[in-house]
Amino acid sequence: MKKLFGYVRVSDPKQLDGVSLDAQKAEIERFAATKQFEIVRWFVEQRTAAKQGRPIFDAMIRAVRAGQSDGLVVHKYDRSARNYQDWGVLGDLVDAGFEVHSAFEEIDLNTRGGRLVADVQMVVSVDFIRNQRNEALKGIKGRLNQGIWPFQAPIGYLDNGGGKLKTPDPKRADLCVETFERYATGNYSYRSLAAKMRKRHFTTPSGKPVTLRIIENMLSNPFYHGVMRVKTTGETFPGKHEPLISVALFNRVQDLIAGKSGKKVTRHNHLYRGLFTCAHCQLSMIPEKQKGRVYYRCKRTACPTKTVREDAIEQAVAKKFLEIGFTKEKVHQCYAIVNQWIATEKANAPLKTYKLQLAKIDSRIDKLNEAKLDGDIPQDEFLRLKAKLVTERATIDEQRRRLPDLKAKAENLSTLAELILSHILTYQYAEPHERRQIVEMDLSNRQVDGKNIYLEPSSLVVEVNDTLDLILCDHHRDSGRTGDILEGCDLPDCRTLPTADYKYPGHFSNPN
Repeated sequence: MKKLFGYVRVSDPKQLDGVSLDAQKAEIERFAATKQFEIVRWFVEQRTAAKQGRPIFDAMIRAVRAGQSDGLVVHKYDRSARNYQDWGVLGDLVDAGFEVHSAFEEIDLNTRGGRLVADVQMVVSVDFIRNQRNEALKGIKGRLNQGIWPFQAPIGYLDNGGGKLKTPDPKRADLCVETFERYATGNYSYRSLAAKMRKRHFTTPSGKPVTLRIIENMLSNPFYHGVMRVKTTGETFPGKHEPLISVALFNRVQDLIAGKSGKKVTRHNHLYRGLFTCAHCQLSMIPEKQKGRVYYRCKRTACPTKTVREDAIEQAVAKKFLEIGFTKEKVHQCYAIVNQWIATEKANAPLKTYKLQLAKIDSRIDKLNEAKLDGDIPQDEFLRLKAKLVTERATIDEQRRRLPDLKAKAENLSTLAELILSHILTYQYAEPHERRQIVEMDLSNRQVDGKNIYLEPSSLVVEVNDTLDLILCDHHRDSGRTGDILEGCDLPDCRTLPTADYKYPGHFSNPN
């Protein structure tokens, strides 16, 4: 009795316990009993036969050649191979004197006619796979042209079924945004950022903590700002899904990645590391921990600036925040003034301009696709030009989506002022990394001269404060750029408006 291997295969792992495998095994066992063959070992594969490189199939061929069986039995020949290379391997076994049988098809590969029939079937099978692949690619390309991502949603988004847009994952979308924002600070490497986000309980949909590779792939994926990029071809498409981040933030991250300039989180991540310079040498003050206290030193030996303690810097920062002059009443009153002015304003011209720009870019993309179909443009040039147009479209579309109406402008001004106010009021209670960010954003020209610490409000803080003063009709001082813009405004007289009977918008419900 000849001893043969039995080989069964499914393309989809979900079929492993299904009827397909049971049916294949039953048919092979029936065939073996009829021919008086003994199936001495089963080889079960869960991979497509359209490509080479099936590990279980290859292991079976090696075992046959090693003399562990007299050959093999498959359910159908196209179950064993759907590419010419693997079919050639089976042909070599037959030529070497091994048995190769199909339980379903009565075809003898040891005869010229039988081999010819099987070869024709293989050609038909390969053509079927090729046509199936082409049709699948057409469907994928159609979805991409519709602005729909036809593959698995990246982390931070949810799959909603075929033909539907991916939507932000309420559990992970904010953590994705935080990942981009943290990397954009330049204070993290991939490894330190992955460690930080694991501490923030950032996990995959299966519940596993994010890895360095996941962080790396996420930070380079333009899907998060509204552009779909197919890795295998390099082609890009404008997506209709909701972006999580801005184009500017994504580009900032790519610049850091390309320049490999991201700073690693150091072991001693002192609060003001890299934020203060020596007034004489213009060199960074270097933090050192001595006897439980942190000192910032100028490393130049002859410099009159020696050391300054971290708690002295903290006192100087707190004092400067008190001097800036933001008050809750100022923010409240300005918001009321602007709202009253908005009630009489109806301008909305920019929206039409953005729509025209988007229509022009869509037309250029269509012409570029037509040129590609007609063979008038090389593939590399096509990919480069399309990527440029798609990115340009995403930038304009982002500007269109974020185009605020006058009401939103007032809310944005109030929110920005309220944010700065919140920084000032909450600085001493914030976490160390938050305090560092507050100092970096709100204070500039941070210098140490001897034991003296000098600080200035940042240009953003100055401009917002100037704008609030201008709105409050303080026209008796010199105005900066913001003043030039608002000079001669027809805002209502601030002294005629109430300040206590309304609530203002913003991220902080209680700025006190």
